[in-house]
Amino acid sequence: MSKAAFLPGFLGLQAIEDTLLIVYYDSPNVGVFQAIGAAMDELMASRSDSLLVAQVVDPGKGVPSLDAQRAAAKMTERIASRTREIITFPSGDSFRALAVRSVIRTVNMLSKKRQIVVGTMQEFHDEVRKTASSKTPDRVTIDSVIAELRASHERWRDSTGAHLYRPA
Repeated sequence: MSKAAFLPGFLGLQAIEDTLLIVYYDSPNVGVFQAIGAAMDELMASRSDSLLVAQVVDPGKGVPSLDAQRAAAKMTERIASRTREIITFPSGDSFRALAVRSVIRTVNMLSKKRQIVVGTMQEFHDEVRKTASSKTPDRVTIDSVIAELRASHERWRDSTGAHLYRPA
């Protein structure tokens, strides 16, 4: 496995072979999308094959601002030719999933790169398998990395007391 990155309060990401796994903990801002773009650039510079981006959006606070959505679209458009697919699973209730789908629809329109949004983890894994290469991690590895990224966030949150106070 390659290195993991953690933006406290916002996301964790880890690249494994030809797959970039991202777990969003809260509504990302422009800086978060710039950091993801930098991680993608670094990952793509060292390889000739395309990447699979698999993201889980955990229930957070609100949706990204329009500026953040534009930054996401700009990043998505920039990496589009080097990605096989971008698959997103919004965890949480149906209201949250609808909000995430709306944001991704906006990003899709702005970037002209279609992202797949799924309704369950089973569908998430099914979509990953559809575009998997021989280098794509298996389901057990993906689930393990997602669990570790979430645990890293929980440790950070508990050590800082961030779960007790979140500025608006």
